[in-house]
Amino acid sequence: MRTVGRAHVLTGTPMTVHTATQAQTGLIAQRVLSEEGVNLEHVIIGHCGDSKDIDYLMKLADRGSLLGMNRFGVVFTIRWKSVSRRSSKWPNAAM
Repeated sequence: MRTVGRAHVLTGTPMTVHTATQAQTGLIAQRVLSEEGVNLEHVIIGHCGDSKDIDYLMKLADRGSLLGMNRFGVVFTIRWKSVSRRSSKWPNAAM
């Protein structure tokens, strides 16, 4: 993440990051990227549509990032025990 932040500072290339809304990892991504000098207005925080936590989403938006609402209509469940037992058959193991 830090390397991506440094590359952004040098190039100005916009970025998107994948996040896990249940763990609020968008806040971690914002912290690390801002520590590297990234303007958070150039960052899309992905998978925000997975969250109904308005406080979390507002924290992300208030810091300037765009909220990626990119999985509407997608229904899936990951069964971690299935993944670990059948990891050699990935990607079908999780569905």
